[in-house]
Amino acid sequence: MQLDVKEQAKALRLQGLTYAQISSTLDGAVSVDWCKRNLKTGSKEKAGSNDACVAEIVSLGERPEGVTQYEVNGVIHKHFEGATENKIRYIKDKAKASSTNCIIHTGWIDYMNPNESHKAMNAFAIHLMDQVDSMVEDYVFRYPNSNKWSVRYEMLKLAFSKQISPESLSSRVYGNEKLSEKMETRKD
Repeated sequence: MQLDVKEQAKALRLQGLTYAQISSTLDGAVSVDWCKRNLKTGSKEKAGSNDACVAEIVSLGERPEGVTQYEVNGVIHKHFEGATENKIRYIKDKAKASSTNCIIHTGWIDYMNPNESHKAMNAFAIHLMDQVDSMVEDYVFRYPNSNKWSVRYEMLKLAFSKQISPESLSSRVYGNEKLSEKMETRKD
């Protein structure tokens, strides 16, 4: 077998092709069995390399609109099939650390009007809480022997699962404000 065919097979494996795809791409110059015996390290090298994944995320995150969590998760799963939550968090942190211009966000912010959309989100959240308080008052009026704070707590627990975000409100508002300020400087 020629040396360049072996190198081509290794390069194809590093690109993520399956053994059958490699054999087909090289017009049968290598068999699937040969690939299984000789290219095992190729997939490990690919899986062990964070650099390509981080570089792709950073290039997306440096666009004026940044990159959404959804897009980032897609990139990570493309590079690391079955990535754990810890792996995902590690890659995201590494991407953010490698470039101060890399913005990863949840997607609700309008990159053309980041400050206005941030203010609107806060206004709607305040309105939502006012509605909750109004509903609590209605409940307590209807059932006067109930504790107002317990009613509010239970209503919020029923309406908003902890799975949505375990993050504190102040931390979330602060993070959103910083995100909108950073995106505001990049919209031109």
